[in-house]
Amino acid sequence: MQNKKPKRILLLTHKDSDNLGDQLIEVCDMSLLHTIMKNLGFQEGEYEIIDEKAAIVTPQYVNSRDPKLLKRARKLIKNADLVIVGGAPQFNYLYQYFSERSVVLIKLAKKYNKPILFSSIGIEDYDPEHPKCKRVKEALKSDCVKMVTTRDNLTDLKRLRTRKEMVIGQVADPAVWSAYVFRNFVQNKQVQPPAEQKTVGMRAGTFFGRMLKKNPEEIQPPKREESPQKIGIFLIRGGAFTANHIDFTEEDATNMWLDLTAEIQARGYDYEFITSGHFADEVFMDHLVRDCGVKLAKCVFNMYKPEQLIEKISSYAGVISCRLHPGIVSYSLEVPAVGIVWNPKVPGFYNAIDYPERLIYKDDISAPYIMDKLESAMKEGVHHNEAFMTSVYSYLFNAVKKELCPENEATVYDYDRIIAEMPLYPGTTESEAQDKLRRQTRRCYKNYNAKERELKSLKEAHDLEKHPVFIRYFSKGGKNLQCMYKEEGGKEELFKNGGHEYTAPTMLFHNNGKDRVDKIQYIYDGYQFIGWNIRVRSDDTWFWYMKNTMLCSRIKNPPPDFDQLKYVVGDEEVLPVLPLKRIDSVVLEACWEKE
Repeated sequence: MQNKKPKRILLLTHKDSDNLGDQLIEVCDMSLLHTIMKNLGFQEGEYEIIDEKAAIVTPQYVNSRDPKLLKRARKLIKNADLVIVGGAPQFNYLYQYFSERSVVLIKLAKKYNKPILFSSIGIEDYDPEHPKCKRVKEALKSDCVKMVTTRDNLTDLKRLRTRKEMVIGQVADPAVWSAYVFRNFVQNKQVQPPAEQKTVGMRAGTFFGRMLKKNPEEIQPPKREESPQKIGIFLIRGGAFTANHIDFTEEDATNMWLDLTAEIQARGYDYEFITSGHFADEVFMDHLVRDCGVKLAKCVFNMYKPEQLIEKISSYAGVISCRLHPGIVSYSLEVPAVGIVWNPKVPGFYNAIDYPERLIYKDDISAPYIMDKLESAMKEGVHHNEAFMTSVYSYLFNAVKKELCPENEATVYDYDRIIAEMPLYPGTTESEAQDKLRRQTRRCYKNYNAKERELKSLKEAHDLEKHPVFIRYFSKGGKNLQCMYKEEGGKEELFKNGGHEYTAPTMLFHNNGKDRVDKIQYIYDGYQFIGWNIRVRSDDTWFWYMKNTMLCSRIKNPPPDFDQLKYVVGDEEVLPVLPLKRIDSVVLEACWEKE
């Protein structure tokens, strides 16, 4: 083979993501591929793995379709013998652009006649009527797509499949091998290294070109610390549940975590909050510190290197997580974990490892329930399913063999041999660390600036001097109520409870202390008009304006004297200035007393 051109494998992952789960996928995929190439008999110099980010198809290209932005992607795919896309929800179209990126990658692979494999990807939804989903299904008809395996949703993958020739299957996430690829960073669990530390052929410039060549004794992890046992609590951004159509607000999540810390301590454990690196998760953790009294010493900020995640999880007695990959790494390290469900990929994983009882759904969320689940898992421990673990390797091995060397007679390594041959991750270099921090910081700036622009836009949109809201006049009364308002363009609305509401283009509220109430035009037989109560909505909350000039949110079961505490503005009087920065609706509700 020495005179032949090296086989070139282009590996595309989300290696540039802040989320350490994506970085773990990249590292483990690289280790698995080097092991596969050795399994197939390739020597150093006979193959090359080009490790690139999937974002060679950029969001800018997806938005603009400027062909110049695709120049590098074209070159990389044209020069490859095989393209492999690893990890992440590559077909997700609901609130990310991953599906369109995958469509473009398939089209480029087809143009240059290159086989493309999608390995252990997330598939979160299938909708045959959604245009983006249709584009993915149409792209998968291309014969250049040789394999698609998923880590969590084989049912929907089968619906996307249109060609029997395209190999599909459900496999493990590559991060299940983290304990072995990162074994020299494991803190407390005794992950045994192979009898002899080995390396495989690699190109200079990749982190596997710096593989450690130490004896097993030199990389033994330190001994497990004594009590108190610590629980790692992996947070997720405040809006993650609602973004996935689960009725669980940021306030609900805040209360859950605060209740949980009290329960953990009551049961005799220590704890710390931590994230898997996503800046929005750290923003939420910062909220717990600044606004909720959580001690800074109980939080782990600035997670940006994959080995940090291994070091921290391997030091815990148990893990509670929303994010997927802390659960996967915990499984790999045999650290008991429970998963709080915010997205279908979480139950997808726990079901695959035969621990569905370690899932916690929204309707069951309470601190005692979560800790009962975790303590049960800690008592039972974690047992690896070797067939599940090797599935991601086996599917990749067979696909790579078929595309690069179909006459090769090699058979797939078994579980123990894979572990013995896997290259180790040597650690993030200072240069790489600085690059990760720079990317993470710039993403934070980008989102901060976007938030500032959004706040400015909202402020301008809710400047009531420039954009006043309509005043809605409301009265109860049913059939005994007559509406005499007859403004041009006026609108009436009747409610099932007998209420009536009226508004017109001239009935505007500027919140400047100058607007006057329109003259009462309701007639309520047997009742005398007293004045108007003021009801106002800000975001999703309704308030009453009270006599003490404060706002009181609407109460389901108010006390008997509550009506007497409300502010009353007289007919044709000036409306007071309401103490709110944002006002979405103003309702004046007529007050009556019997004649």
